[in-house]
Amino acid sequence: MLLGDACHPMRPYMASGAAMAIEDGAVLARCIAEIGSDDPAEPFRWYEANRMPRTNKVQRISEANTWLRGPTDTDWLYTYDACAIPLLAPEEAPRELA
Repeated sequence: MLLGDACHPMRPYMASGAAMAIEDGAVLARCIAEIGSDDPAEPFRWYEANRMPRTNKVQRISEANTWLRGPTDTDWLYTYDACAIPLLAPEEAPRELA
């Protein structure tokens, strides 16, 4: 299992690499605790489905290096609570965030 920069390395432009790794750990712990399953791979499927859209969005914006170069709604990044965000089933989770 990979977490943080090992699976989604970030460019430094949003200063979010460490934050993504911490969020990864929190969401993975929740998936293991809340989903549980006779199939040990199931919580990891939930983890992947719930983290990929967010980390993909942060990677995309960071790579473009356009963060805060104009009017920007930062709430989606800075108010995210990995301990409270609803966990979505893999089939319900979006592939990407807008």
